[in-house]
Amino acid sequence: KAKALDAMGADSICIKDMAGLIAPYDAYTLVKALKEITKTPIHLHSHFTSGMSPMSHLKAAEAGVDIIDTCMTPYAYRTSHAAVEPMVMTLLGTNRDTGFDIRKLAAVNEVLEKEVMPKYKHLLDTSKMSIIDINVLLHQTPGGMLSNLVNQLREMDALDKIDQVYKELPKVRKELGQIPLVTPTSQIVGIQTVNNVLFDTPEERYKMITAQVKDLCYGLYGKTAVPIDKEVQKKALKGYPRGEEPI
Repeated sequence: KAKALDAMGADSICIKDMAGLIAPYDAYTLVKALKEITKTPIHLHSHFTSGMSPMSHLKAAEAGVDIIDTCMTPYAYRTSHAAVEPMVMTLLGTNRDTGFDIRKLAAVNEVLEKEVMPKYKHLLDTSKMSIIDINVLLHQTPGGMLSNLVNQLREMDALDKIDQVYKELPKVRKELGQIPLVTPTSQIVGIQTVNNVLFDTPEERYKMITAQVKDLCYGLYGKTAVPIDKEVQKKALKGYPRGEEPI
């Protein structure tokens, strides 16, 4: 994949871990292997959701990663990124020193804490004590997608079906070619999953297929990681205006 991206003239290659699922030693192995075959900068984008990302960032840094995504402490953790300041201090004086000034970061933090964040305090999630969602390792749903699913089910007065949605989601994702759960394809998988939970019967799955799933099955979102399930694809493209044969 990295060689294919190189051949296309990519400026950087990003490992996109929007649900925070990459484990530290996997990050190390993957980054090390990529650094051996390409000179293109390698970028790791991981969210904190499972609690692993700071450790994964550190192992990736040891393996030679060029870029990691972090954020200032008041905005960090939960389903956001890991904080930048501990990483700066961890790498201080090593051959991967970031060159950031911790005093300047602390000054920025003070402004955010005292002047900016109080305005948004009412938006904080107070539904649980933990800042880590260990269940993400089981249902593998990114934070941004979770909030959309919850809102969608709430609007349909079907929030009690959330556990069924979690169970159905990996199936739908696999059948739609194991597409990444990141915008816009995460919403395509999410809405179709909700439809399946609400409208399918034991006799028939995919009773109500969205226009976006039809477009995906036709090929308008590009090549999927694995082939789309043939039965689902056939059903989605029945009577599709652009044609029933995928491109």
